[in-house]
Amino acid sequence: MSNMYDPKFGLSVSYQANATPEEYVGRLKRFGFTAAELNIPYIEKHADGISLFRDELRRLSCHLPHDRPHKALASDPAEDARVLERQKRNIELAASVGCRTFVFHLGNVVGQRLEDYWERSVVFARRLGELARQVDSVVGVENCLPVVGRAEVARRFLDAVDHENLGMTLDTGHFWSILQENDVGRHKENPLKCTDEGNRLLNTMCTDMARTVNTKIFNIHIHNLRYEDWKDHQPVDHGVMQYDDLFAVLEQQNYDRAVIIEIGSDGDWSGFESSAAYLQRFA
Repeated sequence: MSNMYDPKFGLSVSYQANATPEEYVGRLKRFGFTAAELNIPYIEKHADGISLFRDELRRLSCHLPHDRPHKALASDPAEDARVLERQKRNIELAASVGCRTFVFHLGNVVGQRLEDYWERSVVFARRLGELARQVDSVVGVENCLPVVGRAEVARRFLDAVDHENLGMTLDTGHFWSILQENDVGRHKENPLKCTDEGNRLLNTMCTDMARTVNTKIFNIHIHNLRYEDWKDHQPVDHGVMQYDDLFAVLEQQNYDRAVIIEIGSDGDWSGFESSAAYLQRFA
């Protein structure tokens, strides 16, 4: 990799929610990482020390609360305005401590087909982008079913929203769930699960998403999946996902935003340590 390619690697604070800002920033700086992803509960809990992230790191993002059961749009469209008002307060709070990228699960209406709530989702996302614009920030909606589940749908959706402050957070581990939901958002068992063919398909879907969405990728969550059950949020350095092709695409696109390690807490820092060591090969 050329020295001009310098993704801003970082860590989600959800990994060790009880860690102090000093502990988090210390771990990040040890690896030369320059980014972190906060969340609203962590910002509120550590109000007195949260400025350390802003002072010591170059890139801060915030994962906004899901706000709805199962990360889905409410069945009542009137609820959208109330959700946006709550997210406006969250965005303003996070922006006040230095966050300039926001992550949101747009979700779906379970039991309805995409075309039934496509326009509603477009309008909601556009308004979310406008909230970010007001604080000189951007929002990346995660690639969840069904609105931004597959590459061609994601590109069409982002083009329909057509807001410069609204793009995607590419979550590299979400593609397993996309393969295991039907077109009305309900679980289905996929015969490709935990097979070599399925593993290859997940990697292809991830790389295709990066290539297709291109400059509308505003943030990346990176983790891995266990071979035996496709359980996600595993340390980056071992599992189904192989990231050489993805980072080759990102380098071609001159991607210069954050790449956030998003793994489940295991009670110590070992998962972050091994993930960070693995990612250094792409710096």
